[in-house]
Amino acid sequence: QVLSRVSVFPNHPATLLCSPDCQWVVTLAQDSDLSPKVFHSHSLLCPLEDEPPVSTSLPIGLTSKACWAPDEAARLVVVHRDDSGVQWVVTTYEPGAKKSKDAVNVLVQQIASFNLPDTMLPPHLMKGHGSQVVLLVSESELVLFTIHGLRLAAFQDHQKPITSLCVSRVVTSSFDLSLRVYMWKKGNKFPVLKSCYHLLGGSHRWASGFTQVESDSMSIVGVEARSAGTSILRSYYFQLRRDLGDCIG
Repeated sequence: QVLSRVSVFPNHPATLLCSPDCQWVVTLAQDSDLSPKVFHSHSLLCPLEDEPPVSTSLPIGLTSKACWAPDEAARLVVVHRDDSGVQWVVTTYEPGAKKSKDAVNVLVQQIASFNLPDTMLPPHLMKGHGSQVVLLVSESELVLFTIHGLRLAAFQDHQKPITSLCVSRVVTSSFDLSLRVYMWKKGNKFPVLKSCYHLLGGSHRWASGFTQVESDSMSIVGVEARSAGTSILRSYYFQLRRDLGDCIG
């Protein structure tokens, strides 16, 4: 059953991101300077007749990527161009609903913002960790920042572009036909990411690289693209080894 139908970005593919508390949905137009829109989920699930859904547009354009901070109810981190269209910026917002007698209005508060280094290419992958850490992937580099711009770490372990990223246990896949496994350690103020494993796929003669990776507490599964146009799954499992300290595999 269709509960509601909304035309947000006509003629533009869109990305949808639901907040951890399921109260908010963000839509981003791909390859467009249209501003992202934030919808109050209740107005989409229980629409009022002849009333548009409750929403607002973020005061930014030329958006690249976005993600929610997983440990917060609704904290959105967005990579976008600045007003000049030159500098890449990472801005963090928290949406909220202000209810009056007759209506519900969406209020979005900016809580942090910083410029990415000029030497860093625009990120093509982005994930959040905890409440204050964001992981960005540019080409073959994985970089960690706090939402206030403190650079925590950078890894250049892959020889070719990174194709996928998961963050519970951080695993990256790449066209270099390898997976890199990292583990979180507790730090004084922010978590520390440690490189632990380099997992190899098959032969470059038959495969073009890993295109996707997923991981949970027990295993890793990677999609290995074959030169013939097919794909296979390669799976790995975790096993505790005391001699590796904080790394398990």
